[in-house]
Amino acid sequence: MRKLLARNPEALVMTGGHHSDATRELVINHGLPVIEIWDLPQNPLGHVVGFSNATAMRVLVEHLALSGHRKRAFVGASDGTDLRRAERRAGTLALAEALGLPQVTVLDAGPAPVSMRRDVDLAARLGQDLRSFDPILCVSDPLAFGVFSACRRHGIDV
Repeated sequence: MRKLLARNPEALVMTGGHHSDATRELVINHGLPVIEIWDLPQNPLGHVVGFSNATAMRVLVEHLALSGHRKRAFVGASDGTDLRRAERRAGTLALAEALGLPQVTVLDAGPAPVSMRRDVDLAARLGQDLRSFDPILCVSDPLAFGVFSACRRHGIDV
């Protein structure tokens, strides 16, 4: 952040709402306009264009439950390595429990940042067990593409 601010930007667009105390202090003291995206921070540094990751997953789980999908898996990075994953996982598990759905199987794709390759590896380990889930919820597009590809290789229609 120091190197970026040394370039005297006119404004900052920051991804996510989780920033270290040192980063927050640097940004506040610099006095720049700030836009935070991809999250809804509790204590924003400026303007926010984002959404709640937990709420987004609750909406998705509710839609899937109303569509008859019952046995779901959630794929994301290891605990403590991805804050968005933690919020999305919490939203998924909370609504599944509130709706009385079967327990969500949480599949660990390894430490963040996760990639399509990690989910291909995870899906390869699961093999035909992938068929037991309807659906598999992935924390990100690259993970979803990895699962999609692995399912296709196992002859599973997606």
